[in-house]
Amino acid sequence: MSPEITLIRKGGPKPLLSKRIFLDKQGVLQSDGSQCLMAQGTATRATAETAKALAKHVAACGSDQAIVLGSLKAGLPDHVMVTVSHRLKDNPGAIARSREFIDYQAGAPAWALIDFDTKGMPVAVAAGIEAAGGMWPALLRVAPGLQRATRVSRASTSAGLYRKDTGEQLPGSGGQHHYLLVKDGGDIERFLRDLHDRCWLHGLGWHLIGGAGQLLDRSLVDRMVAYGERLCFEAAPLIVPPLEQDPAKRIPVPFEGEAIDTELVVPRLTEYERHRVNDAKAASAEALGKAA
Repeated sequence: MSPEITLIRKGGPKPLLSKRIFLDKQGVLQSDGSQCLMAQGTATRATAETAKALAKHVAACGSDQAIVLGSLKAGLPDHVMVTVSHRLKDNPGAIARSREFIDYQAGAPAWALIDFDTKGMPVAVAAGIEAAGGMWPALLRVAPGLQRATRVSRASTSAGLYRKDTGEQLPGSGGQHHYLLVKDGGDIERFLRDLHDRCWLHGLGWHLIGGAGQLLDRSLVDRMVAYGERLCFEAAPLIVPPLEQDPAKRIPVPFEGEAIDTELVVPRLTEYERHRVNDAKAASAEALGKAA
């Protein structure tokens, strides 16, 4: 069985499906993701058996396109209109971008996204990543078996930015996307959740205070990208002059390997490991409270 993905194209009067990156009046870099919403468009079934094949899909994303790593459910056409759930009754034959219509299939190979999340990363965690040689090598210390995976790597949308008027190179977020081929799409949610917790066991987890004062649980791995219907934004951002972007900095890089068994590469946490994770999170929360 070939791994399937879903190619999404946004419709409507404002079809941009990527970020708008610009300088504010103070010359500070800003990123606006308000257009990364979709109320209408199309979904197309596609296959990606190799890293090279997926890299081609990623590189081909236009400004009105995104990738969904789940597949269209069996019985649906290979090309179908997309609308929002409350408008389905007014659009016969259309689907919503929900798990009812698009999802990972248990027992079928699929692509999982590891989204390296650096927001609010403490200095100590960043130092540990640097000592390991970068984010991917640091993650391999958590789960060495990831090295065997068929994989596509790409820098975030803010990579390669510079000012055309001055030539100044602007630092990006440092984020990365790594798409991994796995044997069983039905285990991806568990796989990313446990990989996130194993990052805590290796000193790669931290807490943030959210806008509403809530405690946010973060790690090197964003476990919230685990859902098969979720949009993966890979299109080039809309760059507002005098900013420009070097597209060579975002070329997706394929690494051929194997479809990994996620149950073996990232096994379920034992009761003892779960206790250690809870202790680490409690200590982090307490330290953050004292620093507030």
